[in-house]
Amino acid sequence: MKITFEVTQTDGTKNTVSTVYADILALEDKFAIDASELAVRQRAKWMAFLAWNAMKRAGQTSESFDKFTETIEDLSPDDSGNE
Repeated sequence: MKITFEVTQTDGTKNTVSTVYADILALEDKFAIDASELAVRQRAKWMAFLAWNAMKRAGQTSESFDKFTETIEDLSPDDSGNE
C-alpha cells in the first residue's frame, strides 16, 4: 500500500512524501490495527502518523510525532494513481 501525502506546516513548509511498507508496519504496531482498516476508514491521527513516519524515514523531519502534529496546517493524502 502506497499513499502519497502533501503536508503543509504552519510555518509554510510544504513536503510531499510517499509511504513504503515499513510505514504501514509502524502504523499497525503503534495503533494495534490491521492495515486493511485503512480501506474502510481513515482516522486523522492514523494519516498524520503515516505522513510523519514517512517524513522521518526520508529525513524531512526530526520532530517527535506529538510535536509534528502541532505544526500541521494541512495534510492531504493523494492516493490517486498509487497502489
